Amino acid sequence: MTNPILSANLIHDAACEEYRRPIGAVKAKSRLTLAFRDLSGCIASARLFLWGGDWERSYDMALSDGLFSVCLDAPAEPEALWYGFSLNPGDGEPLWLCADGSGRFGSLSGFRGEGFRLTVYAADFETPDWFGKTVMYQIFPDRFARDGSETARRGAEYHRALGRKVKYHEDWSEPVDWLPNSRDGFYFPLDFYGGTLKGIEDRLPYLESLGVGVIYLNPICEAASNHRYDTADYLNTDPILGTNADFIRLCESARRRGIRIILDGVFSHTGADSVYFNRFGRYPAPGAYNGGEASAFYRWYDFRAFPEDYRCWWNFKNLPEVNEEEPAWRDFIITGENSVIKTWLRRGASGFRLDVADELPDPVLALIRDAA
Repeated sequence: MTNPILSANLIHDAACEEYRRPIGAVKAKSRLTLAFRDLSGCIASARLFLWGGDWERSYDMALSDGLFSVCLDAPAEPEALWYGFSLNPGDGEPLWLCADGSGRFGSLSGFRGEGFRLTVYAADFETPDWFGKTVMYQIFPDRFARDGSETARRGAEYHRALGRKVKYHEDWSEPVDWLPNSRDGFYFPLDFYGGTLKGIEDRLPYLESLGVGVIYLNPICEAASNHRYDTADYLNTDPILGTNADFIRLCESARRRGIRIILDGVFSHTGADSVYFNRFGRYPAPGAYNGGEASAFYRWYDFRAFPEDYRCWWNFKNLPEVNEEEPAWRDFIITGENSVIKTWLRRGASGFRLDVADELPDPVLALIRDAA
């Protein structure tokens, strides 16, 4: 049962130090303060509930000037935790202050709802010195800057030669072509504006003037779509953006200005339209879909009924999920001497942001960190 008076007057903000200190993930064994403010004055007492996968603890909260708070030690081992506040109005039914849909602010109800997320990381975990306390600038490469060359147009022709329907916007200010998801589970946004890696390089002086220390690039590997989260070829830059040599030059130019480049690592799935799955037969070598067990990539994927029924990311048929336990996949992406990760690091990348990292197995995350 929700009390409308209390709903408007109970405040917890997981991104504000008044209510959660420190903000964000916390180091194992470190001191942690959690709090909420009662503007109504109706709460007689409160307890913090903290829980993990198979355990739960509760703590009495102290009241001072309308702020209920409790200090505690984070667990000794890395873990994903949740918390919520159990409230005693004194003369009414117990209430709960848990996370709203954003996961950041409190939502009041008569039952324990979704908890606020609290990540505990290993006490010996270290962030690279160059990454901490710097300005990160995210770039969606297709929409950042053209370079005045024919690179993007030639890249569009490359995709057309493979049989893809590509639209190139001659006018940078044209509206985006947006199409709803198709009923068969495929979605291919195929309109491009012609941003390139050289266009980014040309604007490094501007980025430097902003105090940028790290550029995070959304995916740049060859892919069918403009967002490129449907990787077609992990080892090559999408020709609309440029070449691998262009990427190397971008990293070198950025380093001279004290700027690092981070790539988007999309490893939980590939594109269906890719060298590896090759659902549409655009690539000469057989992929898992059109080559079956004869393909070197067949064991990367989980087919429930070959070839049409396969495990895919959030049921998007154009994003078949990979089997991260497959040794050949791990060797190709992570551990091999010429793995995807090691190749791009040698080309000049300083690290990776991992797409859907929460969906990658912990051992894979550890291997990626070791490789990088």
